[in-house]
Amino acid sequence: MIFLAKIDLINVLPQFNEYLRIPYGVYQEIKGQAASLGIGVIGTIGVILMAKKRGYIEKPVVYLKKLKETGFRISDDLYQHAIRLAGK
Repeated sequence: MIFLAKIDLINVLPQFNEYLRIPYGVYQEIKGQAASLGIGVIGTIGVILMAKKRGYIEKPVVYLKKLKETGFRISDDLYQHAIRLAGK
């Protein structure tokens, strides 16, 4: 949520009210349990891509670039994959 706020995209979160948003540290502790229960997990990149898919934003690549500029840690491979998905 912090990085969504940093890139001026926090306003899309209410559109995803079917998801529970939790701090990353908590996520690290529960992700295995969530998977075993069949509960999906979505991160910051997923929120951006889903916001495009649902029509809340038009240019997700702009937000992906802003993430990197604000210090969001993401591997180059994942970043490039997200850029490709954002272009679809």
